[in-house]
Amino acid sequence: PIFITTVTEQIDKNIKSFTKEENKNKVEEMVRQTVNIIKIFSQQNNLNFIVSYKDYMIERLLQNYDFEIENKLLNSININSNKELYLQMKLLVDDFYQSNIIDNMIKSVKVKFESDKYKDFKPKDIDVSFKFLSEELWKNKNIKPNYTFENYDLQLNLYVDIYTKLINNIFNNKKLANINYSLSTVDFKYTINNKSYNIKSNMTQCILLTEINKYSNGFDSNLIKQNLNVNLSDINSEINSLLKIKIITKNVIDNN
Repeated sequence: PIFITTVTEQIDKNIKSFTKEENKNKVEEMVRQTVNIIKIFSQQNNLNFIVSYKDYMIERLLQNYDFEIENKLLNSININSNKELYLQMKLLVDDFYQSNIIDNMIKSVKVKFESDKYKDFKPKDIDVSFKFLSEELWKNKNIKPNYTFENYDLQLNLYVDIYTKLINNIFNNKKLANINYSLSTVDFKYTINNKSYNIKSNMTQCILLTEINKYSNGFDSNLIKQNLNVNLSDINSEINSLLKIKIITKNVIDNN
């Protein structure tokens, strides 16, 4: 129903606004108001509401919104509305909680470089995080298909190697890490026209910007494809996201 979709869409906008609010008291009040709305609709055993809420919740989790707030809001849903559906949602939120624990664990590990691959490595001002999600839980959840890059920035390559190696060791190779670049978070400095900016992006966007920055007079998309050895269709959404916020611009060349 349109009304239910409108309600869950508004709830989604409210939750996303929490992260932009710096006043903690105001955030708590906004959370309380949202909890009350969720209680009202879920108490009515409204399955359509729960299904729609779940879809928005999944998108927020994948976009790296606060899983602690998500858990608090989820606890306000009437379990009896649909126990199976509620359990599915709970498992997804809990998976993000576990992901955060693993990520912090890996960041606390001291790494020793023994490979010649990184003998010339010099740390940059960059921070990388990955989500460690259970593939079985998240299949068919609108996650972008995985793809791989080659020949990209050594610093980013290093993080992929570290995370892959450590996650495999943590689980004694019983659970193998399958890196999905679209589900990563990278905080880094990016220089445009001699001015530095702090940027948060996913790994794909960071790799693209790092590659693009090599060409002061513009670049050809086919050159990106060749250098990174990736299909442009796989990274189309990331390219469009950079165009949308005008970090890069698109020029159409007339060959006639």
